[in-house]
Amino acid sequence: MVVQRGQVVTGYDDQRWGSGYGPTSGGQHSQHTVHHYEPAIQSSHVRTVAPTVVEVPRVGLPVVQEWAASPSDGTGCASHCANACCCSLCPKIGNMTPLLQTVDKHTGKPKIWCMVGPFWPVLIFITCPLILGISGLLAAFILPKLHMSVGIVLALLVLITMGALCATACVDPGLIVRHAERPAVGGENWYFSDVAKTFRPPRAAYCHMCRVVVQDMDHVCPWTGTAIAKNNMPYFLAFTRLVCVLIVCEFAVLSYGLVEINK
Repeated sequence: MVVQRGQVVTGYDDQRWGSGYGPTSGGQHSQHTVHHYEPAIQSSHVRTVAPTVVEVPRVGLPVVQEWAASPSDGTGCASHCANACCCSLCPKIGNMTPLLQTVDKHTGKPKIWCMVGPFWPVLIFITCPLILGISGLLAAFILPKLHMSVGIVLALLVLITMGALCATACVDPGLIVRHAERPAVGGENWYFSDVAKTFRPPRAAYCHMCRVVVQDMDHVCPWTGTAIAKNNMPYFLAFTRLVCVLIVCEFAVLSYGLVEINK
């Protein structure tokens, strides 16, 4: 090979490439060789010199982690509800339907920003119409007979209740990613789930209706359409208390309004 003065030639070392220093999968380091050629001494004959090999690490992309969900197809009422209407076209995590999901480009861990549970039709067609429908009837027939401040207080209470309901239904309840092995640190108390084919941390449980492993699993609430667990438990407690307050307030408004109308 003939090289001119000051010329730099880069390339792969065939021998080292064949020895296992090539690119690997799974985000492991691979070795890339760069050949720097020293300039030849001016003479009547151009000569080549041996290359100096410099190892440059090259980092690959991280492997995207998978959610700990049952690999088999679900059956029963929960699976039929989860696959109803347009949600049958959306990607599924068990019986859960993520609506907005991102992946950390550094760690490969997915993050769910918005999702609905298997009983989302109950949420859309029963829970929300009950709350909004009764409040709407009071606003149409009773509140015009009362002071404006009563309507403002009732409207704020309905909005806060609906906000707590949406947060409960759309927040990731606490799904965990799949672990093929116990963690090296703190994995002594992890147990293997035969259904989800993954190791699960303490207090995590496999939900047969949602078909996923959820951290601090409590129960599945059809009224909110999803599982109640670690992440959405505070919103669920707020929603149940607000619903009780809303029922009492609406009953009081209805009773007072009927009395005023019959005077």
